[in-house]
Amino acid sequence: MSIRRALGNMVGLAGVALLAIAIGATVERLGYQSWQNWAFEQQLHGEPANFTAFLHAKEMTTLAWLVGAQQKPAEPEAATAKPELPSESPTPQPAPAAPEGVVGRLTIPRLGLSAIVRDGDTDATLRVALGHIPSTAFPGQNGNVGIAGHRDTLFRQLRHVRKHDVIWVETPSGKYAYEVQSLQVVKPTDVAVLDPGPSPELTLVTCYPFTYIGAAPDRFIVHASQISGVPASQITGGS
Repeated sequence: MSIRRALGNMVGLAGVALLAIAIGATVERLGYQSWQNWAFEQQLHGEPANFTAFLHAKEMTTLAWLVGAQQKPAEPEAATAKPELPSESPTPQPAPAAPEGVVGRLTIPRLGLSAIVRDGDTDATLRVALGHIPSTAFPGQNGNVGIAGHRDTLFRQLRHVRKHDVIWVETPSGKYAYEVQSLQVVKPTDVAVLDPGPSPELTLVTCYPFTYIGAAPDRFIVHASQISGVPASQITGGS
């Protein structure tokens, strides 16, 4: 076997190995998000959550989809009513992470972004979820809630965020709405973006540029203020 062919085979094997790793990481992330979303819904409704029940629920969902796919599509339903916000700010209260480190779920309706948030920002956490940055406030507390995520996975859609987009953070202790006030690009050392302000707020952090290959040099920052007492007609999920 020639050296050129041997090198070609080695490159091919390396490519296959990298592809397998990427597929494995994607499957792990999707599986974790699916399981924790289901468990989170169970918790919100005061229902027990175990993996056996989760698998059964997914099995029934798949069966219902298979049956429904063979039936005539239903008429489109009327537009869902816009979610209402509380008439006054929720009383700030500690909202520690639940068992398994789950803090809650973050949703940006206009971007179609929804992901479970775990406490901590380690590599293991960010591989499967968004991460609540240690030492920052929890949702429902006064202060600055910091949430980080990878730009090429769960925060991929964050590149399309705009001012006035509405971000929802739902926890077992309450559901909180934030309105995007500003976007900013900073260096990784600029941790002042997580400093608390005079009112409850949310800061999202991911790497930047979004299309950069390798370890990105900057951080993309989304600043949002908690909103409440706003008529439901004004909460549209972003313009």
